[in-house]
Amino acid sequence: MATVLISPPAPDVPTEPPLPAVCLKTGVPTGDRVRVRGRAAPSWAGATIVFGLVAWLFVSSASSRSYDILVPFRAEAWQRYRTLRRAASVTFWAGIVLAGVVGVAGASAPWMLLLLSVVGLAMFVVNDWRNSFGVRLGRDGALVLTRVHRDFAAAAEGRQDQSAPSARSSKIS
Repeated sequence: MATVLISPPAPDVPTEPPLPAVCLKTGVPTGDRVRVRGRAAPSWAGATIVFGLVAWLFVSSASSRSYDILVPFRAEAWQRYRTLRRAASVTFWAGIVLAGVVGVAGASAPWMLLLLSVVGLAMFVVNDWRNSFGVRLGRDGALVLTRVHRDFAAAAEGRQDQSAPSARSSKIS
């Protein structure tokens, strides 16, 4: 996996950082763009979970930054991610609802149906890791795209050498 450092000019305005026209997840040339919004926290904020959930929530929210960016993402890859996310959601909630219905009906071992919810959670995690990318804050406050394709990272690095001083990448094995 690789990371790419980007630095949009304003945190709350949709921007198109100087990124190559290469899908960040598949590494295939594309003209498709996806608008991504959210909040990014620095990677060190995750370590505060050791001090408890409340401390982690406070530090993460206090140190995070809003972003609204346009990134190159093939429509087919984005659709696959969204479809699998919906399937994971349905599987998760079906397990909870079925366990409740069977429990109210008086059947034995309704908790077994909660295993369906565990499968749904696993689907969420695997889908997010394989078919999506992450956004976090770098040390200098710039946004970092994580879990991107190595061809996208190489194209971003090449583009940075040519024209875009605010995008650079680093490879992580």
